[in-house]
Amino acid sequence: MNTAERITRGVFITYTEYDNFRESRFHVWCARYAALNRISLQMMVKSDMLRNWYYMQWNEYVELPFVKNYEEYFGNDEMSSTLLDIIFEMPSHIETIYPDILIKEIINESKSINSRRNKVQQSRV
Repeated sequence: MNTAERITRGVFITYTEYDNFRESRFHVWCARYAALNRISLQMMVKSDMLRNWYYMQWNEYVELPFVKNYEEYFGNDEMSSTLLDIIFEMPSHIETIYPDILIKEIINESKSINSRRNKVQQSRV
């Protein structure tokens, strides 16, 4: 059983709920770095490379530590609310880091797309 399955069973949530939580935190992270770098949020969210990087960070900074530190409380109805509160706070560390090389690639791609759009718009005038 992988860590996500252990977590969902341990805190009594569905995989869909867990996946939605992880994906929503990815979108929050993307929004932050899109704004800081003045690039399209849509390009950030659509980037498979960026999503893969984020999910690797998620595994390292959320799933593995959560299972390691709290698995003994999994399956305890009385603890499930507390465990959810804990895991909801854990992605905050990921929000302080970013893959500079991948962000630069998205910036360059964004510039290229904007350049092509400008050429198309100029040709229509």
